[in-house]
Amino acid sequence: MVNDRLVHVLESRNLLSKVQCGFRKDHSTLARLRTFIKKAFARKKQVLADFFDLEKAYDTTWRFGILKDLFDLDFRGSLPIFISNFLKDRYFKVKAENTFSSYHQEKGVPQSSILSPKLFNLKINNINNTVSKHIHASLFEDDFALYAEGKHLQHLERTNQLCIDNVQKWVSENGLRFSVSRTTCVHFHRQRIYTQLALHLDGQPIPVKGIQGNENVDKLAKAALNRASSSRKLICWSDL
Repeated sequence: MVNDRLVHVLESRNLLSKVQCGFRKDHSTLARLRTFIKKAFARKKQVLADFFDLEKAYDTTWRFGILKDLFDLDFRGSLPIFISNFLKDRYFKVKAENTFSSYHQEKGVPQSSILSPKLFNLKINNINNTVSKHIHASLFEDDFALYAEGKHLQHLERTNQLCIDNVQKWVSENGLRFSVSRTTCVHFHRQRIYTQLALHLDGQPIPVKGIQGNENVDKLAKAALNRASSSRKLICWSDL
């Protein structure tokens, strides 16, 4: 009941970013990426897409940040009070032989609760505010992606790197962290000669995978998701 009420308020007031697709009805699919690539190729442009994964996202979510975001969105009364009580005073225990340890959890949302996905969506919602108008974004739970088109690869590279730096700063300031090892970039192009790119996240190089666009765009989009997020959730796309 509480989750239904929270979802109703968030959706009816359009409080969630439209790039946020996780656990939202009618927000999905690979078709967005496919359409974006088709339009870019029709304009003789290239596409650079960066795929990120938030590390231990539910376990490290800033609880006070959730309550602050609720307040900033004008939530008042019993609902934020209930959520505050729901999040505080949580412990877990580990048993070693006949001894129990007790650890007070100061961060994170319970992974088994129906409320947690929506609370996490709420906390991550403002990440899109760091994305420039020249970059498109998508967000599905703890998977985040940036993608842009351009004719000149060097300019596209600089634009992406600046956006990556801004997003990384926001993530750090909000108590979260990207998994560098699970971050990758996919370059969609129709060049005969591939140009090596140099993108970085938190000082570490981001692997760049080139996909040449001389084949069916549907296959390109699927190949990108397979390369960037194999063994992970299907990334959901939404244009800005």
